[in-house]
Amino acid sequence: MKKQKFFAGAIGALMLLCLPSCGQNTPPTEETALSRQTPAKGRIAEIILDGTASRMPVSASISTGTGAAAFQITDKTLFLDGQTGQRLPASDLLEERDACIIPAEDSQPPYAEAVLLHLAEQALDVHLHTVEETAITENGLLITTDGGSLHLSAPRGAALTFFADGTAGTPEAIQAGDRVFAWYDDIAETYPAQASTERLVIVPTLPALPETLPDGISLSVLPGSVTPCGASFRLFHNTNAELQFGAAYTLQKLQNGEWSNLPYAIENGAFTMEAYNLPKGEPQTLTVSWGWLYGELPPGEYRLVKTVSDFRGTGDYDDYTLTAEFTIGEFIACN
Repeated sequence: MKKQKFFAGAIGALMLLCLPSCGQNTPPTEETALSRQTPAKGRIAEIILDGTASRMPVSASISTGTGAAAFQITDKTLFLDGQTGQRLPASDLLEERDACIIPAEDSQPPYAEAVLLHLAEQALDVHLHTVEETAITENGLLITTDGGSLHLSAPRGAALTFFADGTAGTPEAIQAGDRVFAWYDDIAETYPAQASTERLVIVPTLPALPETLPDGISLSVLPGSVTPCGASFRLFHNTNAELQFGAAYTLQKLQNGEWSNLPYAIENGAFTMEAYNLPKGEPQTLTVSWGWLYGELPPGEYRLVKTVSDFRGTGDYDDYTLTAEFTIGEFIACN
């Protein structure tokens, strides 16, 4: 059968039935009520740092109109400007600053899935949803979320940007499993509930990376081969597995300590579906030209993410996810 091999505080938040947002909570109807942890909106009362040179917050307490709540801050916490939709560094989390903390569902102790700062009193509420289905219609983008109980629509011309770097996205770029920040106030009390937004910030789902990898399987970049438009990689194994690989790969960029999938530079990008054997003890050189798919990459830290399969028979195989990191410098040009 198919299996996946994956590589490379204090006071609990209050529990209410509501849609997760950072603003006034809309009372749910019987049809639309969901079990959610309520976002905590108020003033940051205390921040506990990790005590290292990074000074990364490890928890934050927030005073609200109904009391106080404390949340763990992790390297997965998203920091966002509630007015502009721009990504913020964790260092912007300061005591005595107004904020809204969206807790992760069913996390104990509660940890902050997102922290929204620079909130405007009259601005639209900011909601965080996980995408379950998408459909592109003549009117724009339709997202199904919250267990199918909410239909979120974004008309043509709505602002779509990626959380990682603020670059523009397209409706086709949003996939099931991604998270989206959405700005809206009104929710039609139908079933499914209906809401419309003019702005989405997309947080793509990262591919699962291995925690353990069998000895003898490796992917590495060939020195001197990297340009903004492509690079060469060495794929090798010295195991008894029957390994195969295809043409597909993903590029990620390191930003603020997190790896984020790069958006495609074209619409409807796709790979062919060939399968190639990876013989034991015979290194394979993969020349990857990503300019057609991702465009010319600016200077920065990147990695290639690629899957190989241990194929034993129809429907019976293990997938291993490999990564190879590389740097694009300031003065490197495409060949």
